[in-house]
Amino acid sequence: MLTFLPDALDIAPEVLQAVSAVPTLRGYGTPPSGIDLGVAALSGTSLGGALLYTLSGGTRTIVGSAAKLEEAGATTWTDVTRTASAYSVGANRWRFAQFGNTSLAINLATVLQQSASGAFADVANAPKAALMEAASGFVMLANTDDASLSIAGGPNAAQEHRWWCSQIFNPTGTWAPSVSTQATTGLLVETPGAITALRRLQSEIVAYKAKSIYVARYVGSPVVWQFQCVSTDIGCSSHEAVVAAGTVHYFVGDDDIYAFDGSRPVSIGKGIKEWFFARLNRTYISSIRAIHDRVNSRIYWFYPTTSAALTSCLVYHYDTQRWGHFDLTITDVLESITSAITYDTFADKFGTSIQYDQIPTDISYNSPYWNAATPVLSYISTADKITGLSGTASGASMTTGWYGSEDVVTVCTRVRPRYRTKPSAATITPAATFDLGGTVRYGATSSINGDRFDVLQAGRYHRFALTFAGGVEIEALVPTLKPQGLE
Repeated sequence: MLTFLPDALDIAPEVLQAVSAVPTLRGYGTPPSGIDLGVAALSGTSLGGALLYTLSGGTRTIVGSAAKLEEAGATTWTDVTRTASAYSVGANRWRFAQFGNTSLAINLATVLQQSASGAFADVANAPKAALMEAASGFVMLANTDDASLSIAGGPNAAQEHRWWCSQIFNPTGTWAPSVSTQATTGLLVETPGAITALRRLQSEIVAYKAKSIYVARYVGSPVVWQFQCVSTDIGCSSHEAVVAAGTVHYFVGDDDIYAFDGSRPVSIGKGIKEWFFARLNRTYISSIRAIHDRVNSRIYWFYPTTSAALTSCLVYHYDTQRWGHFDLTITDVLESITSAITYDTFADKFGTSIQYDQIPTDISYNSPYWNAATPVLSYISTADKITGLSGTASGASMTTGWYGSEDVVTVCTRVRPRYRTKPSAATITPAATFDLGGTVRYGATSSINGDRFDVLQAGRYHRFALTFAGGVEIEALVPTLKPQGLE
């Protein structure tokens, strides 16, 4: 089976050395592209957003910027900023949680915000915090600041290694520590550094530092939450780089990529990590943003390369444990809900003069774009617009490892791809060498001829670079190699 492992030995032919493609259950397919979801641009640059589910079955898509919180409608954003005073959060990110029918938002520059509908408002006697998560009847905050807030029993200080939890089943009540309400606070000081991520794992909450991991379990009053340090060497620098998929967290660490089931982190980055961390701009490692494609069992990590901008995406298919990669420039990620497309709203999306056969070809017939009230993987574009990650890119590409051996000089006469979805066009650029590490001879680029590529080259080793136009899913590539001099 084809697999992208650029760190591995390149004499394994099905080990791909380069791709612009995503892994599927059977092979590799065209990367997704962005589709404008028809909602107006945000009033400012996104500093975090979330799709929130209420107990009553509704959903809310909330995005925060430096000055506002905004809620997505069918075509416009509604300002749901608190009415008491505007926000001024600088570059601090917003994080969100849903507790019952109450939406919660937090930022290190402002106290906890709550809204059952419409505008948000301050939660009295709640601290400021960088991180938030909900589990086991509580809301937990981490990397907090209650300086000058006069919360009874609080430290009255900004402490990156401190956590707070709400009253049980009452996150909008006073956060003043109390044995009777089980609101409490504590410190994670067994290891150095700030708490950088806070994520639920079933009924537990996992707190990450850059170089350590703590697991918190609810144990009742008076301790309430008991933290256990399970790693003093592995951690995560980005809250948005941690993805919960089933009963496992997947996250990008400082020098590897890991899966964590609550007991110990396990490396999953073999064959990819050296290549990835050589591309990653480590100065902005905390800017990594991830989103989970539950339907296709894929995780997308968008990351910065040459600057702070998120320009590339590493993809992991956790059912097959295979990797992919493509380039796409975004500013943020989130899930969103599409509105129904009817005869009355069709023109709003595509204009009044469009015909059915002129609908953009990058939207497949089974795309979630067409289904109302369906969660759609989305991102915020550089134009500050919410954009569905559900289109089909213009093409895909891949470069194989070397076919052959050092013992026999072979002639390659053709290469046959095995498709699940055949592309509209495809080309191949062959390469051959007699000695690995020696001179590589490249053949002319040619188009596919029916079900095969016609190639004519001799060497001990053969490699192929392929490009595909339109949608494609390829399972295998089979070259015809014959010992030189034999019919």
